[in-house]
Amino acid sequence: MEFDCILYDKSDMIATIKLNRPRVLNAMNKQLWVDMKAALDDAGNDSDVKGLR
Repeated sequence: MEFDCILYDKSDMIATIKLNRPRVLNAMNKQLWVDMKAALDDAGNDSDVKGLR
């Protein structure tokens, strides 16, 4: 999955989401919200990622 405003990685059953808008000090915009929701949905639906289920 490619995102515009975040860095998303999954390894060792852990999903890591990092904000990636350094020029604006990671200020929130609509695309960042869209990317975050997609990444969280992906992690939540992935049985290989630990979570509170």
